Amino acid sequence: MFHFSDDVGSFLTQLILKVTIPATIFLSLINIESIAQSLLIPVAAFCLQMLMFFIFLLISKMRKLSSADECVTATVPLIANTLIFMVPFFYLVYGDEGMARVIFYYIGNALTLYIVAPFVYNRYGKKSLNLAANLKNLYTSFPLWAFLLGLIGNYFGWNLPALVTETCLILKTANVFLTMFFLGFRFSVCLEAQKLALSTIALKNLLGLIIGILFSFLFVDHLDKAVIIMGAMAPIGVMGLVYSEQYLKTSSLSPSLVSYSLVIGVIVYPLAIALLQLTS
Repeated sequence: MFHFSDDVGSFLTQLILKVTIPATIFLSLINIESIAQSLLIPVAAFCLQMLMFFIFLLISKMRKLSSADECVTATVPLIANTLIFMVPFFYLVYGDEGMARVIFYYIGNALTLYIVAPFVYNRYGKKSLNLAANLKNLYTSFPLWAFLLGLIGNYFGWNLPALVTETCLILKTANVFLTMFFLGFRFSVCLEAQKLALSTIALKNLLGLIIGILFSFLFVDHLDKAVIIMGAMAPIGVMGLVYSEQYLKTSSLSPSLVSYSLVIGVIVYPLAIALLQLTS
């Protein structure tokens, strides 16, 4: 049986986030058309996730959890794994058009991930909030800069040199394999806080589906609707582990949430996308 060290996971994360996904984003945005209404997706994504957060915060307080568990469960909607998890699914099913929509959603998600979530964790953990560091994570994001360059290139109709296009195409092709391999690499079974983790994930998926459908009525294009619904149901991202350790000094619930959410997402996502295609 193959065994990979944690360093492999760190290397894959850097390779995907700094090389293959930015190349995929840039090449996809250069080639697509009719993205005017899609510019509203980041706004919708931010508002949707904030609405879910306030609902989760209320429910978490009603469940009378410990301060740490209340913080972790309340911030679940703010830390969605949209970039790595959604990209391969939407690219395989919808191609460049679907890929571009995921990136639009990620922009809204990045605001809750790097600004709102650390603020909430700071309030619960009573630690010093390094806002500058979190903003740095946002403006030094390789996918974000690839997104901006792709938009500029699309607007001005850039004709890329063959070498650039072919290189990006190779990286784009490799990205699907690498992201799926990374998701498999991250699979793990966590028995700690199992009941609370599973009930929280079930609530997120159900609430995400309902609110995602409601927000989808703001859009006309089927792809725009699909990314709003599926973004609201995206699994929980690993940044929850980082914030939990940094601000709360605890990791009993976060690993279970991330692991089970990923496993359930791999099962639920293909079924949900298939249903969306039938209704298009």
